[in-house]
Amino acid sequence: MNRTIKAKPVKKESKAKKTLFETLKGLFSNAQVVENGKTHPFWLPLILAILAVVLALTPIMVAAGSASGGSVLSSNTYGFDNAASYVLQDLKNEDYTFTVNEKHKLEGKKGNIDLGTGTALNDFVVGKYESEKDGNTQLDLVFYYAKLSAKGVSKFITEATKVQYIVGGETEKSEADPDDTKYYTPSFVFMYETGMYISIYKHNSTAAATYTGYSTSWSTTKVGTELVAKLGTVTVKGENVDFATDPVAYKAGVIKNFKGVLNRLYDEAKTKNFWMTTGIYAGVDTLIIVVYGLLIFLMTRGKRNMFNFMKFHQCLKISMEASFTPGLLALILGFLLTQYAYIFFIVLSGIRVMWLTMKQFKPTY
Repeated sequence: MNRTIKAKPVKKESKAKKTLFETLKGLFSNAQVVENGKTHPFWLPLILAILAVVLALTPIMVAAGSASGGSVLSSNTYGFDNAASYVLQDLKNEDYTFTVNEKHKLEGKKGNIDLGTGTALNDFVVGKYESEKDGNTQLDLVFYYAKLSAKGVSKFITEATKVQYIVGGETEKSEADPDDTKYYTPSFVFMYETGMYISIYKHNSTAAATYTGYSTSWSTTKVGTELVAKLGTVTVKGENVDFATDPVAYKAGVIKNFKGVLNRLYDEAKTKNFWMTTGIYAGVDTLIIVVYGLLIFLMTRGKRNMFNFMKFHQCLKISMEASFTPGLLALILGFLLTQYAYIFFIVLSGIRVMWLTMKQFKPTY
């Protein structure tokens, strides 16, 4: 009796599922990456390369976006809070005002008298705080105001960083001082038309503990804001706090106020820095992928290389497919070691391409 054997239909694996499997395998398999570069449509490696660059950029973008001008006051301020509180009280009592005008420039006045003109550093002094210890008076903090832009005021700020007094007094440094003389530089706040510069120095030292930069602007600060009131008015739970009655809360509030003003000052620069940093490193990472694609192309040109038939666009696809894993690792390592985030993708991509070319593109003899 004849029996009819029916062949079972062979299930065809869907193309999408096959492509997904090949792509995932290519995350760790160099052989698969090479095969993907030869067979995958150009748009797929391109998407992987774009994702790789975005992943590598994410820690850099987060760091640039979270930067703040007030971070200068987030660590040890070496008595800046106390000294600034006293200076702000004096400025208020002596009728000093520093107001952001309609052109978003800072105007300084004492009563009705305009401030901020001069030719020497001391011409710009508007306030100072001196501390007493063991019968000696020492200068701890100086407030300056100059009716100048950042470019015009830079030489005076540089001059302020070089001011040195003998420890234990206010005698300026001179060439006649003995070799073992110790000096200090007072901390200072330098207000000017287009910004504010703060430099805080360690006690009895000429070494700056922290400082701001020149990249500040009053453009995002509300017109009419008056700094003495803004910095010197402290409220806790809706109630005004007075320096004399609660100095601890008041000094903490002054630091908070300074941070708020500095954050506003840095807004414009932060936005510019964010996009500039993002653009630069996006360009660098993209260029790296193209360069590594060219490197693969050149390394397969030898007569004895079994891949010498590959065109440049195929080599570029291999580089783009190979970039996703370095991008993913750069994302993880970038958040763990933010200060090195900008270099992880470059190094990891180089390692993978080097490994890939050594394993897959060796000449045959």
